[in-house]
Amino acid sequence: MDTEVQLKKAYGYACFSKNTQPISDDLLTDFANAAIPQVATTVVKSFVDTNNKKSARNRPSWNAMLEECEAEGIKMIVIPAISLLSYVTYDAIALVRDIKRKYGIDTYFLMENIYTGAENANEQLQMQALLIEFEEAQKKEKRRLKRIFKELTKE
Repeated sequence: MDTEVQLKKAYGYACFSKNTQPISDDLLTDFANAAIPQVATTVVKSFVDTNNKKSARNRPSWNAMLEECEAEGIKMIVIPAISLLSYVTYDAIALVRDIKRKYGIDTYFLMENIYTGAENANEQLQMQALLIEFEEAQKKEKRRLKRIFKELTKE
């Protein structure tokens, strides 16, 4: 019996800061297809924005991608990492929850291995947010302690 697996089509997305050389849409597509685990999904097109991870309204490629997803019936977006969606993890989580609610589109984050279509997606997203928040607090404390040490050793 010949059983052919029907691949689910997905789009790729990344937003880079102004200080970073962005990759091309085609390279992001190739990367996502090479990195995605063995699930029946293929990234058929990617969208890249630069210079604005703060507001989704100011991301022309993000908005164009959502419009195309709706028009083409695409129900998954593959993103290399949460940090390539937003500077603030909670903002990224809000974005993916919003597109799931409004458009029925799931998101897969490659680096974190989080798929919003999974049963435990909310728990995974919350755990990731807490972990990042903890790491940021540690970095902030380290900077504070370095500043104190520097002041004490000045002479």
